[in-house]
Amino acid sequence: MVLSFLKPCYELSLPAYFLVGLGAPLLWSGSSVYISRCAMLRSQALHEPVEASTGFLNGYFFSLFHMNGFIGLILSAVILSFTGKDSNNILFIVLSVIGSIGAFIITFTPSLETTEAAAPLLQINGETTQGITTNATEISIPNPPEVPEKPAESASILHTLKLSFSDLRLTLFIPAIFYNGVSLAFLLGDVSKFVATRTLGLNVTGYVLATYYLLNTLLTYLMGKIAAKPSIRKYSLLFACFAHFCFLALLQWGSFTRHFEYHGDEETKYGTPTTGEYIRVFLVAVLFSLGDNIFQSSVPALLQALFKSKAEDSDAAMAAVKLFQSLGMALQFVLGVVANEGMGLRLGILVSLLSITTVSTFAASQRYLSESTHEKLIDEPA
Repeated sequence: MVLSFLKPCYELSLPAYFLVGLGAPLLWSGSSVYISRCAMLRSQALHEPVEASTGFLNGYFFSLFHMNGFIGLILSAVILSFTGKDSNNILFIVLSVIGSIGAFIITFTPSLETTEAAAPLLQINGETTQGITTNATEISIPNPPEVPEKPAESASILHTLKLSFSDLRLTLFIPAIFYNGVSLAFLLGDVSKFVATRTLGLNVTGYVLATYYLLNTLLTYLMGKIAAKPSIRKYSLLFACFAHFCFLALLQWGSFTRHFEYHGDEETKYGTPTTGEYIRVFLVAVLFSLGDNIFQSSVPALLQALFKSKAEDSDAAMAAVKLFQSLGMALQFVLGVVANEGMGLRLGILVSLLSITTVSTFAASQRYLSESTHEKLIDEPA
C-alpha cells in the first residue's frame, strides 16, 4: 500500500487498500491470539496468575507498538525536513523497505500449538514446571498420569459473533472496544487536522502525535507490570473513562484559535499561537493517552484471562476485539465524510459512546474484576 503513494491513482490505491483490509485483520487478530497463547505458557512456566502474564505480555507488546509509532513520526519528520523536493517519495520508499523487513522477520515466528491438556513436565533451573518449550530438558517421571490431548478447535466467524452477544464476559467489554476504535480514529484524524494543525501548524502536529505515542509507550508498559493487582484491574478502565471525559471536555470548552489554513501545499497563517494554546493542544494528547493505553492493552489482557479455560473462546474473544474496534474506526471515517466540519456532532457521539462504556465497564468490574469474585468467576461462563 505504501508504494502506491509513489504514483497515487485509483488503479493502484483501491487494490492496495483492499489488500490492507484483508491483511490487517489477520495480522491483528493473529497477534492477539499469539500473545494469549504465550501468556498461558508463561503463566504455567513461572507459576504465576494468568492475569499477571496476560497483563505483562500485552503491555510489553503495545509498548513496543507505540514506540514504533513514535520512532516513525520522528523518522518521517527528519526525512521530510532534510531531503528536499523528493522527500515524499523517499519517505514512502523507506517505509516500504522497513515494512518488507518486518514481514520477512515475522515468518520466523515460532508456531504455538494450543491443546486443552496438560503440557509435559520440564526441568527449568532445577525446578519441575509445565507448559513451555525452551532449551530445558524434558524429564521422565515414574508412571506419569495419562491425560488425553484434545486439540483446540479454531474459532469461526459464527462462533465469534455468538460469543460476543451471548457471554457477558465479552458483551460487557464491547462498548469499550467500539469506543476505542472511534476515539482512536478521532484523535489521528479530526483532532490532528482540526485542532493541532489549525492551531499550532502542520510542523508541530507531528510532535503532538509523538507525545501521544511516547506517553502510550511508557504507560502501557507500566500497566502491564501492575495489571495483576485486583484493585488495578477493577478501577483501571473506570479511570480510562474519566481521562477521556476530561479529554472531550477540553476539546469542547478549551480555546483553540485557527491560526493556520492549508490548501494543498500552500499554508496561510492568520496569527501566532499563544503559550496557553500550546499547553492545551499537548494536554489533549496527554489526556487521550492516559485512557487509550488502558483501552488498547488492558481490555485484551482481561479477556484473555477471563477466557483462559477454553482456547476456542479465547481466540474468538481476540477476534471480536479487532472486529468491534475496526467497526468503531469505520464509523469515525463515515462521519468524516458525512459531517466534514461537524466537530460538535462527533463530540456528542463520543460522549454518548463513552457514557455507555462507563456503565458497561463498571458492571464488568463489579461482576468479574472485584477482588472477592475474580478467582471464582474468571473461568465460569456468564
